[in-house]
Order: sequence, then C-alpha cells, then structure tokens
Amino acid sequence: MQASIKSHRFYFFWAAYLVFLKEEKPKIYSEAIAGDHSKIRDLLTSELPPVRLSFFTVNVLINELFLRYVNLFRSGSEQARKAAREVDEDRPFLYAISDAFAQDYASIASYPKLVDLSYHLQ
Repeated sequence: MQASIKSHRFYFFWAAYLVFLKEEKPKIYSEAIAGDHSKIRDLLTSELPPVRLSFFTVNVLINELFLRYVNLFRSGSEQARKAAREVDEDRPFLYAISDAFAQDYASIASYPKLVDLSYHLQ
C-alpha cells in the first residue's frame, strides 16, 4: 500500500484503522468513507470499546482520533487548511493531523480507495 502513495509520508494510523474497520466493522467503514458520517460517533461508541493512546502528556481516545481523520477527509483540503489554523496549541497531535491533511490531502484522501482495492485482490 505504501508504494502506491505519492507523498513520501505514510500515515500509519489512518491506513491501519481503515483496514481494521474494513475487516472488522464494514458498516462503520462504509459510513465513515461514503455514508452519513454524522452517525460515526454513535457507531464507534456503541460497537467499539474506548481505547486510549498516549501522546507524551496527553491521552486520547482512538475513536476520537479517527473521527478527526474522518471529518478532515470528508470536508476537503480547504477545510483541512482552515482546521490546521484553528487547533488548540494544547493538543499538538490534532494540529499534526490537520496539518498533514492540509499539506498532503490528495494522498491521504486516496487511502480508502487503496484499502478498497486491496480487498478486491486475491
């Protein structure tokens, strides 16, 4: 998958979580990528346990992190640039996500297509 990405960066969390959802929770994956993404928070909360990741001094729920990715993915590159300018400085990992989308939107937005393509290969 990484060889198909045009930028030199690979956004592991976004790719890995998409693969996980496609395999384990296809309904959530479909809603996040092409459906009514306003339902994602409720689906994630009801179907997946709250698991936290630690970013130095901050703990964040994985589902919240994924929601950030989905919102930026669904809103487009211009909105990602705007979001990068509005992130709270106390949560630098959110800035990093928004900035990545702002700088590399086309590449990051292609991940769902690559995940879908990988599922058609046998």
